[in-house]
Amino acid sequence: QVSTSPVSSSDCIVVDMALPSSRRPPLDVVKSWAEEDRARFGQAEVRELAGNRGRGLISRQMLGVGEVVIRDRPLVAMQHTFSQRLSPCCLCCFRMIGNLEEHLRRILSNGGRPLEAFPSVLGHTHLHHPQLDALVAAAGEGGGSSCSSDSGIGSSSSSSADPHVGCSGRGSTGDTSGGKQKFVCPMRFCGAAFCSSECREQALSKGPHRVLCLDLSLDSRRRESWSSFCAHARTHHENFLLAAEAYAWAISSVVYGDLTVEHAREELLALQNEPWHELPDARSHLLSRGIGSEASREDGQEKRLRIMQESLMLLTDALLPGYSDPSLGLASLFEEDFFARLLGQFDLVNVSIEFGNPLGIRLQRALANPSDELSSLAETFRTSGLLHELRRVVACMQEGDADIDDDDDDDESEGYYPHGSDDHVVEDDGYEDQEL
Repeated sequence: QVSTSPVSSSDCIVVDMALPSSRRPPLDVVKSWAEEDRARFGQAEVRELAGNRGRGLISRQMLGVGEVVIRDRPLVAMQHTFSQRLSPCCLCCFRMIGNLEEHLRRILSNGGRPLEAFPSVLGHTHLHHPQLDALVAAAGEGGGSSCSSDSGIGSSSSSSADPHVGCSGRGSTGDTSGGKQKFVCPMRFCGAAFCSSECREQALSKGPHRVLCLDLSLDSRRRESWSSFCAHARTHHENFLLAAEAYAWAISSVVYGDLTVEHAREELLALQNEPWHELPDARSHLLSRGIGSEASREDGQEKRLRIMQESLMLLTDALLPGYSDPSLGLASLFEEDFFARLLGQFDLVNVSIEFGNPLGIRLQRALANPSDELSSLAETFRTSGLLHELRRVVACMQEGDADIDDDDDDDESEGYYPHGSDDHVVEDDGYEDQEL
């Protein structure tokens, strides 16, 4: 959170949505966030606000314009499924990895034409230009800008869907091709990629990846259930995958850390929440306008409840048998009401973050400026038909769909073609990340 105007110590910077007192987590759980990391909460404190306004984050001192109030990381986060299919990012820190050629191959793998179909691009001397490799190496250090132009290069992000869709291979790929060096998870069935050996070791030793990769590798039946769960989530709702990340975080924190199940549950449901299947959907909006009937709304809730129950059953089969020791108490995580409220909380309070792909931004500029050092590469993208193909794939168009105008470039907006939906505070499905 960044201050946009001078703030006194009596002003409230951020106010959580008010929860009925019976549904709020204990105040000591909320305050423990500040106690566990005093540097993060150095200029603010959690306090109950007057007037039944709930809890707020209150500044401890005067703040100047542009001064950082608090810097935090999400409890759980993931790169959206569609974003994963376009831009390889580190599973641990979400920094961009690979080089321009790898990103092009990743995008084109979703269409029908490989990079070899564009020999003039593949053989261009600037395909591995140091400027482009440096952009990838720096990506993630300070984030990127949210963009919405149509250069055709997919967006990268800092978190979203199934974390186990990654680059194939094993071990480090080395750094011979430029860009950000890749380190791949050593588990044969996984393939998740990381930007460094440190990120890989951290993911393998603790956190969600240990539960969803190393632990699952010990039981083929549980792996099959996990695959079924992921397929069901991709069919119905990507937030089921984020819920699995949250469950894996809780399991790891209890089994391999010192957190109790009760504390993990309180952490995960610390914000505004309602049962997911009871939240208003499109039918409710139509009903408010006099379209449809009460029966249609009830049918929608019943369908959402059925889909949610199917997801929970698959997730339970995939995770719970590996931690069946009653003393751990993990069975309480798999209660229907907890799962429903976690999903409902995602829809109500999650933040979706989108970062412009720096490669797309750079090539867009080069395409608009003939004197640019990379202009010949960008122009080859256009004349070879690669730019058109990239835009078609990123826009999820099929062969024969309405054509895309390759000359309709917006010099003011720098980025790539937007997909248009997800890391919902209410989630959607775009090139974004989702975080709790």
